[in-house]
Amino acid sequence: MSGLSGIAVFDFDGTLCHGDSLADFLIELAGPARFAMAAAIEGGKTAWGMVGSQNRIGAERRSLFKAGLLRRLLADMPLETAKAAAARLPGRIRWREDVVEILRQHKARGHHILVASGGLDLYLPPLLEPLGVDAILATPMEVDDQGRLTGAMLGGLKTNCVRVEKARRVSDYLAAQAPYGDSWGYGNLPHDYPMLSLLHHRLVIA
Repeated sequence: MSGLSGIAVFDFDGTLCHGDSLADFLIELAGPARFAMAAAIEGGKTAWGMVGSQNRIGAERRSLFKAGLLRRLLADMPLETAKAAAARLPGRIRWREDVVEILRQHKARGHHILVASGGLDLYLPPLLEPLGVDAILATPMEVDDQGRLTGAMLGGLKTNCVRVEKARRVSDYLAAQAPYGDSWGYGNLPHDYPMLSLLHHRLVIA
């Protein structure tokens, strides 16, 4: 038994911050020109590969694009290089102070704070550390035995922590924390609908 008085679950991109933190991270890591070129190439490849075959390998276009972009920009990169970029990332993040204040209010009331995001486990922990969150569910990245990123999500596309997969992981987390009293969810639509439907009180962040 956890004995929690309540749990509040927050999405990250578009909820706690404006914009796309993954793009911000990759630009910080690779530079804007290399990022733009990689995005253009992968966007074209994904669109061509999906013609007439939506969901043909069990993943939608956005996930395929994300996977290709990560392979192109992160493969064979030392983990320490990525961590250094993550440490510089706070300067790029535009926080939504109204939602951050809601998080702080939950924290002050003794509620357990969970952030669930499709962002990477490479950069979300240092970004969220100042907010004192209790747990983070993120997209895990694979590291080889030489301490270098492979560019692949650990476990493949199925571990991309978005939409239904995010909801599945949040559901498992909630079950592990039970009983926890009341619950609140903060996210945006349509992507966070599966997650928000798990929680008693929901606020859609526009």
